[in-house]
Amino acid sequence: MSSLSTLFAPRSIALVGASDSAPWTQLVLDGLDRVGYAGDLHLVNGRGRTVGGRATVTGLAQIGGPVDLAYLLVPEAAVERALGDATAAGIRNIVVLASGFTEAGAHGAHAEQRLREAVVRSGLHLIGPNGLGFVSPHDRVALFPPLARRSLPPAGSVAMVSQSGGIAAEALDLFAATGVGLSLLVSTGNEAGVDVAEVIDHLVGDPRTGAICLFLETVRRPRAFLDAARRASEAGKPVIALKVGRSAASARTVAAHTGALVGDDRATRSAFASVGVVAVDSLEEAVLAAAIATTVPPPAVPAIAAAGISGGACSVAADAADRYGVTLADLAPRTVAALSTVLPSFGSVTNPLDATGAAVSNPAVLEHVLTSLRADPGVGLVLAQVPIPVDGTGATTAMLDAAARATRPDPGRAPVALCPGSAYGLPAGVRERAREHGLPILPGSMTQVVRAVALMSRWWARPHATAVSSPPSVLPRRDLDEPWSEEDGRQLLRANGIPVAPATIVTTSAAAVAAAAQWDEPVALKLVSPHIPHKSDVGGVHLGLVGPADVARGFAQVAAVLADRGEPPCALVGPMRPDGIDLIVGVVRDAQWGPVLAVGLGGVWTEVLDDVSTRLLPVDVPTVRTMLDDLRARAALAGGRGHPPAPLHELAQVITRIGDLALALGPRLTALEINPLRIVSDSVEALDVVVTLAEPGPST
Repeated sequence: MSSLSTLFAPRSIALVGASDSAPWTQLVLDGLDRVGYAGDLHLVNGRGRTVGGRATVTGLAQIGGPVDLAYLLVPEAAVERALGDATAAGIRNIVVLASGFTEAGAHGAHAEQRLREAVVRSGLHLIGPNGLGFVSPHDRVALFPPLARRSLPPAGSVAMVSQSGGIAAEALDLFAATGVGLSLLVSTGNEAGVDVAEVIDHLVGDPRTGAICLFLETVRRPRAFLDAARRASEAGKPVIALKVGRSAASARTVAAHTGALVGDDRATRSAFASVGVVAVDSLEEAVLAAAIATTVPPPAVPAIAAAGISGGACSVAADAADRYGVTLADLAPRTVAALSTVLPSFGSVTNPLDATGAAVSNPAVLEHVLTSLRADPGVGLVLAQVPIPVDGTGATTAMLDAAARATRPDPGRAPVALCPGSAYGLPAGVRERAREHGLPILPGSMTQVVRAVALMSRWWARPHATAVSSPPSVLPRRDLDEPWSEEDGRQLLRANGIPVAPATIVTTSAAAVAAAAQWDEPVALKLVSPHIPHKSDVGGVHLGLVGPADVARGFAQVAAVLADRGEPPCALVGPMRPDGIDLIVGVVRDAQWGPVLAVGLGGVWTEVLDDVSTRLLPVDVPTVRTMLDDLRARAALAGGRGHPPAPLHELAQVITRIGDLALALGPRLTALEINPLRIVSDSVEALDVVVTLAEPGPST
């Protein structure tokens, strides 16, 4: 059992500060009555007055029996004393409703810090402060004041953990309106005690929970959060997170391109992706994705079939699939033949399939369509827009019966999910009857459902093994306390099997001309300085030089730039490389999450197209292949229009080695950036590298 089991399923509860003059008291009592709480309930009122006609005690010490949980209804000024009384009475599970702590300024922050110290000192499980509590439908416990004036969702297998009480109340409405079953709803508030990571850990061991939704304003213990989310994913329970408070890309003093690519929000999303957390953009999206996770088994193949009752509905499904990267299956000839026998003469067999209005007027047509589609070996999941009649009992029953027969679980056939048309398209009574039939009904439009399927498809296809860093074969011998030039970075890459474009380092004009003569093609000439990471910004890059005069002129300009900075002349001379696909591969150390790998379209397009995928390090080859698939540029990597496909496995190996190398350089590494990493035919080559190290100091 989880250490939080008695917190969320208390056999006895004390409401401390209960009073007829405090509206919160009656709301809590009404909520407990609504869910049918059957445990012992004690009301504590300092003056011993009755509350709502119920007897009270003046203090916790008077209860005389064990109490599993104390719900503190007292204001901020009285919380510390009430907490001390609860601790003295042996109560270890506490919910603090009051606000006025860190969110209220310095005084509140000091008060909250004292709460944190009490939690650690006494081993308490404390929810809040500034948190509304929780609802546990299976255990018939509701210590959540907003429930008293809201519909109660059915008990189910989706948990909701929210740092915001207001959003938790909104989620309660959403679960009730959509009919998605709830296993636990928790408002964690300021998290002076129990935080999101602890609740996730509890839910991993809860057999009634199949998916976990989060509303996050911050992540207070990043490593604990990642570990808990990883355990949930390994247990087959997706964690679906709506993270708010996104900021613009962080400004970095070094490696400007990669810094802009990662940013605060991207670092968080890369951390989520690294442990299988599904990032969503709205509460509705989170609940729908969780509904899919708990009603639809993972498809055996990634392609889907969609069916609707009109051509317009099919066009919506096709557009959504294209927009969100969901593959539509090519129907097998046998499937086409089977469907042709029941469709009207004006219908045609395509995917998405227009089943026409016949699927509504004749449930046998619906049953045949769904049965035929799910039998196709190339179909992993069937999505069907099925408006269920709600006017007549007979029509409703016939449709539900036909849908139930057609969607009955079968390991050899694709699962089916039904979309009534909107999140709130079915009356509660019809939803209940559909649930009794065991129908997998998803609360959303076809566009919303396809989007959620796309999100869950990435989770279904996630790597099941944790990536492990492979130590690089050669670490730098040079001092990490000194800044690095491009040549220093090139040597390190080459020593660790990362292909680098050839170049010769030169310190005189004559040496530059001699180096250029090695190649029967135009050359590139770049200045070398540990103090100028971005050479093009100061006129330190000269491309397409042809002949001794061009090379000498380029070297002279580079030498002048360096002389202005009091540095000796130094340059790299190498052959121009043919055009290809340019990627940027960079690592930036994020203050919260640690080193983040970014892979995106590089060269001049890095910030223009903003096409980038990020992950926390370490990564492995399968993870990098997934990152490449996430890019909009994946179509270019696949080849076409006269260009061969990129060597994706070799590319993923190179990027993985770059990540391993960045990890091995340790906390002194601020950024490592290769831009571009050029792909030409079957070759992968780094054309430019910047290594930036933190200034030495007491912490390094």
